Amino acid sequence: MVVEWVDRLSDEFEIHVYSQNVKDLDVSKFVWHRVSRLPGPHLFNFLWWFVVNGVQRHRDERSKNIQFDIVFSPGPNCLDADAVTVHIVFAEFVRRVRSELKFMRNPVRLWPRLLHRRIYYKIAMILERRVYRNLCT
Repeated sequence: MVVEWVDRLSDEFEIHVYSQNVKDLDVSKFVWHRVSRLPGPHLFNFLWWFVVNGVQRHRDERSKNIQFDIVFSPGPNCLDADAVTVHIVFAEFVRRVRSELKFMRNPVRLWPRLLHRRIYYKIAMILERRVYRNLCT
């Protein structure tokens, strides 16, 4: 969906993409701001992305005098997005798989991965509550 939007809107608007990688897009149609990747577990890279993405955008606004009319995020990836699409609701996902996330239902060798998932899902749910709330009154 995001690829299609960027492809269609780039003829009429100046689009800046902040991401760690770009796939299936003609990079000549937008300005790509590569956000560095942190090696290691996904949880650490996501937290790194979450902080660096915001810092890099705000730095670019000041130092490069970039004015963003709209900040879009495909999910709860930044706290200052004007528009957000929802591709998964982690709170509902966790509710459905809750029994599978219990340590006692899994072999000990899977506990590190299970702990990683539980922490990641908890952070995602916290961000969902913050990002997906309806501020229109």
